[in-house]
Amino acid sequence: MNPADIKNITIETPRLILRQPTMDDLDAIHTAKVAVWNDLRRWMSWTADGQETREATEQFVKKSLARWDDGSLMFAAFRRDNGAFAISTGVNHKGENIFETGYWAAPDQKGQGLATEATNAVIRVAFNILAVDAVTIRCFTGNEPSKRVIEKLGFIYTHTKEKGAMQFSSGQMIDEICYRMDSPDKLPALDYRALEIK
Repeated sequence: MNPADIKNITIETPRLILRQPTMDDLDAIHTAKVAVWNDLRRWMSWTADGQETREATEQFVKKSLARWDDGSLMFAAFRRDNGAFAISTGVNHKGENIFETGYWAAPDQKGQGLATEATNAVIRVAFNILAVDAVTIRCFTGNEPSKRVIEKLGFIYTHTKEKGAMQFSSGQMIDEICYRMDSPDKLPALDYRALEIK
């Protein structure tokens, strides 16, 4: 299936509902982003000056709503028990039929395995519905919580890019650890359901 042909996908996992973010989600996503902004500036390569603003969050949601021409999918994950925003994740096209994933968590949702659960589901959709050849992920050296999630998911280390990205909290170039997955077979078991919306 051509990823660009898919309008939207909603995913259900035991604790989460993952769906395309809408403008109704803007306040919840932005509030969470502001609350963890110092951590994001330390560990995320997209946190350049200006990305902390409400306008930047709004542009992100609008871009997600419009879909990306290359078939990338972005998801906002909400708790099934109380509807709280928990995780931002997705898959971005990186060339050929390879997609990259990543995630960040709302501050009150950390430490519960939700990033692992959400990203597991997104990777399964990437392989089983988008029919990607591989999924990659990167993390900065020193980001041990993210590294633990990556290892739980079964990614294979490929290489380290020395001084591969800017750490905006320090202004320094920092090493990036790179991983790849060529099959969902090593993912932890997960009860999930994906509903494609044309």
